[in-house]
Amino acid sequence: MRDSFLLSDEVLKLQEKERYYIPNEIDLREKSDHDISRYLNEITDSVEVSSDNISDLVVFDKIRSFL
Repeated sequence: MRDSFLLSDEVLKLQEKERYYIPNEIDLREKSDHDISRYLNEITDSVEVSSDNISDLVVFDKIRSFL
């Protein structure tokens, strides 16, 4: 993932939400505040252990779900 990721490209792609696919997306609209906090804590804990964990697709997709 590291070699192919460009933030500017991802931001542009996000503008076309219908065509932007996130494989492990979390539908946050359906989640309670408690669930959202849990997801944020999982993301934070993972990245806190190692910043390289952002390249993990599940972690990355969770982050993209919040955008």
